[in-house]
Amino acid sequence: MRERIKLVLNTHTFRQSAVTSVSTFLSAALGAVFYLALARVMGAGSYGLFSLSLYTLILIVTVADIGMGPALVRFVGQNRGSDAYLPYASLALRTKLVAGCLCWLALWLFAKPIAVMVFRQPGLQPLLPAVGFGIFSYLLISFSVSISQAQQKFFVWGGLQVGPNLFRLLLLGLLFSMRLVNPLTSLLIFSISSTAGFAVSWLWLDRRIITTPVGLAHFHKFWNFSKWTAAFMVLSSLISRLDVLLSGRYMDLSSIGAYSLAVTMVSFLPQISSSIGAVTSAKFAGFKHQSQADIYLKKTTLFTTGIGLAVALVMVPVAVLVIWVAGKDFGPAFTPFLVLLLSLIIFMAGNPLRDYLLYFLHRPRFFFWANLAQGIALVILIRLLTPSLGVVGTALSVLGSHIVLALICLRYFHRGKTPIVKSGVAKNRTKSDSDIIPRP
Repeated sequence: MRERIKLVLNTHTFRQSAVTSVSTFLSAALGAVFYLALARVMGAGSYGLFSLSLYTLILIVTVADIGMGPALVRFVGQNRGSDAYLPYASLALRTKLVAGCLCWLALWLFAKPIAVMVFRQPGLQPLLPAVGFGIFSYLLISFSVSISQAQQKFFVWGGLQVGPNLFRLLLLGLLFSMRLVNPLTSLLIFSISSTAGFAVSWLWLDRRIITTPVGLAHFHKFWNFSKWTAAFMVLSSLISRLDVLLSGRYMDLSSIGAYSLAVTMVSFLPQISSSIGAVTSAKFAGFKHQSQADIYLKKTTLFTTGIGLAVALVMVPVAVLVIWVAGKDFGPAFTPFLVLLLSLIIFMAGNPLRDYLLYFLHRPRFFFWANLAQGIALVILIRLLTPSLGVVGTALSVLGSHIVLALICLRYFHRGKTPIVKSGVAKNRTKSDSDIIPRP
């Protein structure tokens, strides 16, 4: 075991993950201060309304992004040593601009029916145009984040994580001094900071991205990968926010606020997972041989599981302190926090396996069906548990859904695979995925 740990510590992945993990820690700390300050100033009811708006923003962003993030990592990462990545980056940027504008316009025009008929929360109506602006800004900064990840510029990636969070906190301090902190202004500073991060990223982004023409071949290759990636990412994002969105139909705003604080407190763990995934996904995308990927999978699984357990142990006393600072209205957040923490440890341990299946074996279609099964399990569990157990029932539903996803991924990985050779590169895949593997 000692030799395995030494082997992990001496890898490029550990050193690069250290950069992304430090960046994530700083970003998460700044974010935690931001959300805790909002919860303290606004109270459980207003914070619940803000949280519902923010989860709506993130959900729609994932739909509007239509899988372009992983596709950028895939194709920019494959061609990062040349200018061949420019058409893919140009196509993604143009698509994000159009999608962002359409979402902004739709939420502006249909704010009232969405708030009243979909969420049954009339107080959400004046916030939805700001949500549209947030979608536009988030799509733009996610472009810069994906490019830096694909090119393995992890210091830049870290700066794009930390910088907007720091700027957001400074803007919040300004609003607090002017006594203007409310759900609407909080959403606006969230969006302004993301837009500022995207603008600053052009200091290192290649400006030829804007003018590079996109050929038909680039279009087909990019969207052939993106279509299934988009499908499973939409499902995945919906599932990850479904607990809050569905709970809005079963709980009052104060309970939603308490549960949202529990979600915020555990959010550092998936951010750590994402910081490590920023390295592992790019590595898996660049591997050429099965043996390389298999060895890397074992090492990164050991690494991520150990990090997840260590971080979780530290987070428990911190959560007690956060709830004490937030106030007695948020006391019910602690038990769902513990349940959600366990579910995210399971999720984090499986992160390298999911990256292996997606970026090395190119199985986006599998994740669509796996996430669909997870989503069905989550909906059933929420309908059964939340009405009677409240916030704890919702957290238990999330835990159950993560267990379902983990079992499906393990079953898929361990079933028999047929070795084939693609463009001189040995890979394993199942016959059912032949139509989504890019042809030579």
